[in-house]
Amino acid sequence: MTLLLSVLAFGAVWWLGIYLISRDFHVLLLRYAGFGLLAYALGLVGFTLNSLWNVSTALGTISGLISVLPGLLWAGALLHLLPDDYPPRAVLIRQWARGWLPAGVILLIAAGIVNAPITTLALAAVMLIPLVLAIVHLWRGYRPLRRQRRVIGIMLFGLISLALEIGLLLFPLLPYTWILLALGFDIVLLGAIIAYLDALNQGETLLPHMIRSLDGAAIAALLFGGQIGVVMQVGTGVSVPMTILLYAVVATAITLQAVQPQMQAVVDQIAFRDQPKLRSDRADLRTAEQALPRTDPAVDFAAMDEADFAKLVRRALTSVTDLPRLAASPLIYLPQVTADLAATNAKDDVIERAVALKRLLIAQITRLKPSDGRDFDTSAAWRHYNALYFPYVLGLRPYNTRLDADDLDPARREIMDWFRAQVPERTLYNWQNAAAKLVAQQLRPAAERVSA
Repeated sequence: MTLLLSVLAFGAVWWLGIYLISRDFHVLLLRYAGFGLLAYALGLVGFTLNSLWNVSTALGTISGLISVLPGLLWAGALLHLLPDDYPPRAVLIRQWARGWLPAGVILLIAAGIVNAPITTLALAAVMLIPLVLAIVHLWRGYRPLRRQRRVIGIMLFGLISLALEIGLLLFPLLPYTWILLALGFDIVLLGAIIAYLDALNQGETLLPHMIRSLDGAAIAALLFGGQIGVVMQVGTGVSVPMTILLYAVVATAITLQAVQPQMQAVVDQIAFRDQPKLRSDRADLRTAEQALPRTDPAVDFAAMDEADFAKLVRRALTSVTDLPRLAASPLIYLPQVTADLAATNAKDDVIERAVALKRLLIAQITRLKPSDGRDFDTSAAWRHYNALYFPYVLGLRPYNTRLDADDLDPARREIMDWFRAQVPERTLYNWQNAAAKLVAQQLRPAAERVSA
């Protein structure tokens, strides 16, 4: 593999990994898929260094082991892709996080220290079994659903290829370079599908935002990495230290470009620490800048499936106090939001629409509250209001073990104690789903009338 081809492949895989992670770090599906891509990119660097200069046997072993890590991480990503109502989903995710993942990391370290057939066999089992199980459950989970069936079919084909290639990495029957390139093609394809499915689930458009990120990453990598390449070509020559520097500069340039909004927020905290209004205004501008390529003003709510609309409402409710996330929701183009802007003579932009959507959602949550004059009650009539208002609007996280209820005021402590003692986490989740469907039913008729 030539150095140029390796750097190009590394840059593409590294960018896609960072892109998935930066789309929304809180989404575990994106996080695990992104880290899987980054692991492959690091393995590619080690393989290139060893194939060009035969640096050390240890480096070859380590790079080979890192290259199989994406299979384990992708198994976790796929489990988070399962439908929310798929019965074994929670158990499978817990088994992967508490069993397969730590076992895989331990065996990776052991395989790097002890080069024995039994270690390789154990590593193959821990890497491949979760991936195969995830493939089977993904097929079973989406088989009854017509939506996204073609995309899931393509993903399953790619995942089967990925499992075979990881097996070949552990027990090579073909040239290592061919296997590594095929593995890279597969995980890039799967990464793109993951991004598409996430955008679809969020009700966002993908291509404008993704192409903007790719263009910025390519320009940054070429601008900074190209300088290292020129120095290597006309000055120092191609050497191990300069090659490592080239990879590091390309990775740094791509990463900084991909996380630019977060970096700007950190810099603003330092530079404008005594000017909160300026920081807030700049944060609003960044929110609008990030949201515009991800939203579609022409969204047709009348043509949208009822389940998809309810899912959008559910996601918006979970982010009701998070304006950047609300700004990326297609619900900012609901006719009720447009009417709110007209009634208040507000500016018609992404930020104002997000603010109006927040008001609309909180008003819908308030409508679920029984009109008996009380602020809180534990009866069945209150369950939908309690399930949405206190966790999402008030910000209470009853199952957060790091939260000390003693730090809360008496009223909130009573609510927190009730959730923890009387409402299991799964029950609260079901209540929230039911309440979100009620809110969606209230919002959808008006949306359909105007869209039609």
